[in-house]
Amino acid sequence: MTNEELVKQFYNGDKAALHALYEQNTGFIKETVNAVAKRYHSFIHSQDTLDDLFQIASLEFIERLMSKLYDPDTSAFLTYIKPYMEASVRDHIIDSSSLFKLSHKSFSLINKCKRLHKNGRSNKEIADAVSYTHLRAHET
Repeated sequence: MTNEELVKQFYNGDKAALHALYEQNTGFIKETVNAVAKRYHSFIHSQDTLDDLFQIASLEFIERLMSKLYDPDTSAFLTYIKPYMEASVRDHIIDSSSLFKLSHKSFSLINKCKRLHKNGRSNKEIADAVSYTHLRAHET
């Protein structure tokens, strides 16, 4: 049975359809978590962390279904749900990655520095890129 058919059944009161939909998509949830975690690999230190992220994505999956905001006749379910799960996992990584509770903007700047360094940029090039970004943010 397709995801969209299961969603329709769940919306019509079939609680077993929710369970079937979740079980049918645990692989997709894991893939989504792993893709986000790969982008933030330096902040993921154990399998326990990945397990926590899987639980967060699963909860987002269920909560989105429970809200009944998705229209199965409009788009594919996985296309609809994926950005919500990615955002939930990413936000959790950002929120829990620092003892100092960096802002999202600061966290993004740190990631940009890491990415530029990994791509072989010099310290001066990185500083210039970050300063430009930082100055542009203050202009708006």
